[in-house]
Amino acid sequence: MKVAYFRIDIPKRLSKITLNNYFLKFFLAENVYIINTIGIVIMIIVITLLSPRKLSIPLSCAVGTINTPLLTIFSTEDELKNIAKFLPTKFRSLNKDYIFLIGVYFCLIQCLIMVLNFNVSTVKFVVELFIITTLEVFLSYLLEKKFPITNKKTIMEVWKNPRKYILTVIIFFVAFVFEYI
Repeated sequence: MKVAYFRIDIPKRLSKITLNNYFLKFFLAENVYIINTIGIVIMIIVITLLSPRKLSIPLSCAVGTINTPLLTIFSTEDELKNIAKFLPTKFRSLNKDYIFLIGVYFCLIQCLIMVLNFNVSTVKFVVELFIITTLEVFLSYLLEKKFPITNKKTIMEVWKNPRKYILTVIIFFVAFVFEYI
């Protein structure tokens, strides 16, 4: 009787997966980003299922913008701002990587909202979510680059800064207007 051994080296297999996006690696490596995102997804599901439709869509879109750790990466990491200035943008750009990450995040959030509201999905609704996603990416990048949170001593001070609510309020009002047009 012969015995066959099978060995699966999981860490080695995972290490073969290459991610070229610095921020995506950063996002997947830090538990605070993952836990915060899971919490936001749960809140969106609860809001969508328990609120009236006319209110649930604007609230869901607004809640999706509260991912503070993700939307304040440059404000929390001073060294990252310096690196972004010195790296040549011709071949690789941290700004493009950041825009890609927040774009993917907001697209996934809007897809979740669309799936949860599948019974009311129309072409108009999809176009509205696309406009909201584009606005979320643009405004979150603009706020992080043009109006960074400064004079902070800890990461918690960054996360408690009122600047993070600007995007949430804007998206709530835009989604609310779209809902009642």
